[in-house]
Amino acid sequence: MDPQQSPTVLKPSEAYLQLSAERSISPSQQPKKQLLILDLNGTLISRIKGKGRGRPGRGFYARPHCQAFLNFIFKHFEVMVWSSATQNNVDKMCHIFTKPLKLVWSRNHFNLSARQFYSNVETVKDLEMVWTHFSGEFDASNTIIVDDSTSKLVRQPFNLIHVRTFHHAEIDEGYTDNELLKVIDYLDTIRSHSNVANYVRNKPFLSHKYVVPENKELDSAMQHFTGTGRFVKPQQPLKMGIKRRLDDDDDGYNGIGVDVSIEQVKLAEDGVNTKPEPAVVHDNSISIKLEADDGTAGARQQDDEVEKPPRKKSKKAKKEKTPKPKRKTRRSKKQKKAATTSSDIHASPQTEVKQKKKKKKKATSSNIPIRPQTEKKLKSIQESIKQKKQEQKKHKKSNSSKIELQAVKIEPC
Repeated sequence: MDPQQSPTVLKPSEAYLQLSAERSISPSQQPKKQLLILDLNGTLISRIKGKGRGRPGRGFYARPHCQAFLNFIFKHFEVMVWSSATQNNVDKMCHIFTKPLKLVWSRNHFNLSARQFYSNVETVKDLEMVWTHFSGEFDASNTIIVDDSTSKLVRQPFNLIHVRTFHHAEIDEGYTDNELLKVIDYLDTIRSHSNVANYVRNKPFLSHKYVVPENKELDSAMQHFTGTGRFVKPQQPLKMGIKRRLDDDDDGYNGIGVDVSIEQVKLAEDGVNTKPEPAVVHDNSISIKLEADDGTAGARQQDDEVEKPPRKKSKKAKKEKTPKPKRKTRRSKKQKKAATTSSDIHASPQTEVKQKKKKKKKATSSNIPIRPQTEKKLKSIQESIKQKKQEQKKHKKSNSSKIELQAVKIEPC
């Protein structure tokens, strides 16, 4: 049979179905670690196709909580990679792993023809190929594969942990992703079982039944790698509201945002209804509190309208205009003398002392001896000033006498 036939034709073998029906024992006394097979694109990473804003060229983003997931699985499992991408791309994407892998398989390990290899055909991961490669060391009882596609595991459906497909564009739009934390909880339980296929057949992984405390920063933090697989930096989450997707099989409930204990998680695995009463529903960063309508909603609304706090004043408030200082008017000599006399009358003893000092300075300045040359010059200047004044007086008298003669009227005899 061609291993790459249509998924609708391929079915699980009878031997596989019989093994998956055998009861699993927990805790099992198996010292050997189980084999964990990882898919890359859509499961652990999201590839960047083309160029975009803030993305210099092709590359990929690692899923939120990827590092915590890798630390857990390398401690408790034998880890290998099986991706449908080409070997060159797989080598670049494997830069997210800091520890050695047990095996790395790519598109070269699907037994495809040359035409199928270079075309977009739907591939099928037949785990029998892996088990034959390890010479029977692993089988359906101790092998787990994590993938975002159910059609690739039609031959061994009970060894699959089906996770949501990861797209980095959804994180950019405000969605959060904590799928890997839920997978850690599931793997922590299944790793102690003796028959993985039987456990998954009876209790498959259902994302909405696992409740993880939310953390917006960590649930939207992605690691950015370039096209060559070089780590750039953690991608900062956008400052926007939290968005969440709802599965079709969870009846609109995913349990996100509710803290529960490990016992409640186990009850969820057993199929017991663990839905809490609706308290707060988050939708696009809008929180709506559900309450019973007891007829007081209208009164509360009126009270809220009345007791609204006063609005804060805007920063662009008008500045108060400062009055301009008045201009000083010039005072006449009489006003200055009157001011000085009034100030002398009402002067304090300190001001009186200052005035006496000024007078002494004037007196000392007048008693300063003058040279004879300067005295002659001063006298000549004073005499010339007197002469000019006298000439002006004579000129005025002559003009006034002329005016009087003209004003005299001569009367006839």
